[in-house]
Amino acid sequence: MKLSQLVTLRHKLEQLFTLSDTTAKDTMSALVFDTEKIQKFVSVYPFNDNIDTFTDKLIEIILTMNSNRQQVLELILICIKEIDTQIEKLAEPYYTSGYIINDAPAPISVTVDNEDSIRVLPLDENSKDMLINVIRGYTDWQYPTLEIGPGRGVWTEHLIAGDPLYIVDIRQEYLTATLSKFNDVYRRRVRPYLIKQGEGDKFADLSDLPQNQFGFIFSWNVFNYFTLYESISYLRESYKALRPGGVMMFSYNNCEVPICAYNVEVGFKSWMTKKLLTKICTDLGFEIIDTGSIPVYDQVYWIEIKKPGKLRTVKTHQVLGRIVPV
Repeated sequence: MKLSQLVTLRHKLEQLFTLSDTTAKDTMSALVFDTEKIQKFVSVYPFNDNIDTFTDKLIEIILTMNSNRQQVLELILICIKEIDTQIEKLAEPYYTSGYIINDAPAPISVTVDNEDSIRVLPLDENSKDMLINVIRGYTDWQYPTLEIGPGRGVWTEHLIAGDPLYIVDIRQEYLTATLSKFNDVYRRRVRPYLIKQGEGDKFADLSDLPQNQFGFIFSWNVFNYFTLYESISYLRESYKALRPGGVMMFSYNNCEVPICAYNVEVGFKSWMTKKLLTKICTDLGFEIIDTGSIPVYDQVYWIEIKKPGKLRTVKTHQVLGRIVPV
């Protein structure tokens, strides 16, 4: 069985468990109450033998139903645990293999020129507006903001409240494309950094950026393509870059969902799960603020994490400067 098929089976069993568990709790509480009520009623009022036999049988059937339902739920949980074991084994090779921009075994040939049109997370206008509001809630002129992997600046324009705004990428083309969206005056406030790409847990290096300074770090549709170890590397570097109380928000490919697991199998995205990601973040010292998703689109998942502490600043106004003609 393929990895995506196992994830699909687990997803269906989990839904069944949730439905059954909810039904069981509601029904069982009602049935237990009815059982006690019948027993009390029987003990107070004398009935003939036929009715006594009927009520005893009714109580027996109700208790059996409760017992059987519990057995079903326990069996589903055992099955889910076994599936989790198999998924973990099959997923391990994907920890070190991920999306490669010009050499991916993806259904569509992906290059720098067409990447931004292929690497798309579907969003309707309402969902995008909701995400923009979340982003704006975290950006503030009192603190620097960092965007990892701006692409062609689709989200960058919503981060401009951060002062200054840093953007980093491993490709100059994207930094240039993002800067071109702004006028000359604002462009002077943006700090572009071309970073080198390493390997494994040394994949990311943000040491050239201010450390322990950023109030907000944002990355959208980027971690979706990092391998497990590349994600850990960026998260470790981001933790060092954030000031206490600073927040990081990024999307990821949640392979607890069938379509996301399938995207890994065809080489288009990288393996990650919500459970694994939350553990990685907490192990690195982050606090989990929230994990989000857009139900309409099974591929859109993100997490908001925080470096422990309280945001503080001595800045009393935005950075001011004088533009000198050259």
